[in-house]
Amino acid sequence: MADKERNTETILKQLDEITSSTKGRMVLVVDDDVNIRRILVLFLTNVGYKCIEANNGRQALELAAKEHVDLVLLDVMMPVMDGMTVCRSLKSSPETKHIPVILCTAQRTKESVVQALQVNADDYIVKPFRREIVIEKVAKALAKHKAPAQAAVEKERRKSRRKPVVFSFSWSPPKKATQIIYRTRVVNLCNHGVCFELDACDSCAGYCAGTVHEKCWMYPYALTNPESQDIEMILSVAGDGSLQARGRIVHVFRPAGGKTESVGAFFTSVPPETASHLKKLVEA
Repeated sequence: MADKERNTETILKQLDEITSSTKGRMVLVVDDDVNIRRILVLFLTNVGYKCIEANNGRQALELAAKEHVDLVLLDVMMPVMDGMTVCRSLKSSPETKHIPVILCTAQRTKESVVQALQVNADDYIVKPFRREIVIEKVAKALAKHKAPAQAAVEKERRKSRRKPVVFSFSWSPPKKATQIIYRTRVVNLCNHGVCFELDACDSCAGYCAGTVHEKCWMYPYALTNPESQDIEMILSVAGDGSLQARGRIVHVFRPAGGKTESVGAFFTSVPPETASHLKKLVEA
């Protein structure tokens, strides 16, 4: 019993030394499992960190943009928006790209490590968690990063305002119960619509000039179809949260021999809060 108490004291002393220069910093803990969030928050608050929580990726983006977050501890497998997408969005925004991100995954494969590197994650932790590992990785990541001055952030934001953002849209096709969700990059955005990029449609036999071909999977949602239906859209903008709108496909253009196609969508319904955010994005 005495040896166990000495070992615990030694571990606590080591953790205190590791976190001595980073105590008081704010960590955003993101996981859809409330029990896992509570465990991680307990680990971190016990050694002097402040914590806020998010239960999905969209909420995480909003909090990272609004709160003074110093680090994001981010689960990979989540509903609404997965951790890889969130990390990619955070690292592509001038306002949040300086924030270190540690991915939490149950995967132990080489592929999962490669994926984490591809989205510019600063580190990763494999589940199940060990308290010492979590605290050590958080402390090291915080020690390496310093938040830039606000003036530098604003300058970078203006400089990169035309960079692509993450865009996803979803809808339920007729006679199908499952919802389809696509995530891709925006190539242009205005108050009235959006142009985004997708992998080329394998089932499409070709295109009419400036329109969607009737064999393309987008045809039921295109203005060229008299019975076209609105698409429910979610525009996820790093640093600006998630915006919702409804729209229809206006055109699809595939360059000769290209593997991707540019899709133009016209907004048919835009909530006031989305319109306000769009105006800021476009005029920034």
